[in-house]
Amino acid sequence: MPAGEAAETIERRTFPDPIDEGALRAIRFLDEERLHRVWRIPRGFLVATNLRCFEVERRIELFSRGDWSVGPSFLYYNLRAPSVMLHRYLRLAEDREPDPLVVHVYVRHPEVVAREIESARISGRDEWLRRRATAEASLRVARARWESGDRVLIHSPEGERIKMRCTYCGNLMDVAVEQCPYCGAPTR
Repeated sequence: MPAGEAAETIERRTFPDPIDEGALRAIRFLDEERLHRVWRIPRGFLVATNLRCFEVERRIELFSRGDWSVGPSFLYYNLRAPSVMLHRYLRLAEDREPDPLVVHVYVRHPEVVAREIESARISGRDEWLRRRATAEASLRVARARWESGDRVLIHSPEGERIKMRCTYCGNLMDVAVEQCPYCGAPTR
C-alpha cells in the first residue's frame, strides 16, 4: 500500500471520532466558533475548532457523576506548531509570558493529528487577525466619539453650561465629572 493511501486510511479511521453528548454540552463555544475535528484521548477528547484547540475530560472525583470539564485551551493566535514526542504524544505549547503553557497529549496517530491541528492553526490565525481588525475599527470609532464627547450647550435660568453625553448610556452629564452619575462608566 503506497504511503499516501496509508495516511488516507489512518485519517479516515481517526476523523471524526464521535464525541459524547455530555462532553459536547460542557464546551462553551466562542462567538462564531465551529467544531472542526475531534480525537479520542484516554481521559476524553481533543477538540479542534476554527479558533482554538482544547481537551474535554471526564472529571475524576470521588462520588463524581461523570461530568465533563474543559481542560487547557490553546487559542490559535499564540499556539506554537504542534510537535510529536516519542512517536505517541502530541506536544501543544502556547507562547505566554512569563511561563508558557505546555501539554503532552497521548493520541493515536500523532503525526496526523499534528498535521490537522497545524492546518487549523494557520486558518485560525487568519480568523483571529480578521477579528482583531474588526475590533480595532470599532474601537477607533468609539474612541473618536469619546474624544469628541458629544458636547451639548444647555441654556438654563442659571446660565449656559456645557454638558457632554455619556458614551455608554447616552445621558447628559457635567464635563468635569470622572464617572457618569447614571451608569457609573468612566468618562476619561
